[in-house]
Amino acid sequence: MKIISEIGINHNGDFRKMEELIRQSSIGGADYAKFQLYNSVRVFGDESRKKNEFTFEQVKTLKEICDYYNIEFFASVFDEEKLEWCEDIGVNLYKIASRTVVKEKQLCEDIIKTNKPVYVIPDPTEREEEPVKFNPNTVRMSAIYYGSAGNLKQIDWQQYDLSKVALQIMSNEGPIMWSYKLQGEMVRQSDIVLLPVNNDHEMTQYKGNNRPVDALRQGRFVITNATIPSWQLLSNFIWCGDINEGIKWAINNPKEVIKKVEVGQKFIRNNYTPEKITKEWERVYNVCNSWNS
Repeated sequence: MKIISEIGINHNGDFRKMEELIRQSSIGGADYAKFQLYNSVRVFGDESRKKNEFTFEQVKTLKEICDYYNIEFFASVFDEEKLEWCEDIGVNLYKIASRTVVKEKQLCEDIIKTNKPVYVIPDPTEREEEPVKFNPNTVRMSAIYYGSAGNLKQIDWQQYDLSKVALQIMSNEGPIMWSYKLQGEMVRQSDIVLLPVNNDHEMTQYKGNNRPVDALRQGRFVITNATIPSWQLLSNFIWCGDINEGIKWAINNPKEVIKKVEVGQKFIRNNYTPEKITKEWERVYNVCNSWNS
């Protein structure tokens, strides 16, 4: 097993703290120390995190400190300049942020051109597979929304016709307080999982698909308007489009709903179970291990 110490920006620009974090990571048995290399204005639009930026000489020194403590340096790089820095000092691997995949396609291509192995590994679902259920009341379907309070605050519910839906909402700030266990229980009691998103918010497009994956795993149909790339991977099994039209379609096509969810569950079994994701990480481990042999 290989252990990565996610130092990231926890040094707050203090170089002595960086060295101490590297030293403690090595003492703790970590194999890698990971940092973030970015231009604050380019990534965040202001200088609010400028204190965490590095010069090339500082990055070079960090690599030397890691070498001294027998721990391998690597980083998330957020622009071509930082990639060139890492190539110049002999970095063996990179972490590609989800933001980079969406917004910096040329940078992704440049990283691939370094001929280092590239792995895209999704988060596994922790849910057990449950029977598919869709037998909605002809008057009102029961539905649940779950997500963070930040996501919830971006949604304008008034644009949706919920006259055919009995909706319950849970988040980490209410109205129903979220918990992993309660989410599972409430999904079991629902006909559908309703997950509208604000596609115009920049951070939305970087999100993973754990919410619709969990719903499919529990045998429930998802209706969403998401254009999120990771959610589009599930578009054959969930409704991705106009929310109002999705509700009407589901009510009028119950057999198709069940078929979609059944096929979706097979897709989840083949791609998102802990067993499948563990095998992907084992592949990465074997490659990394070969560098040190």
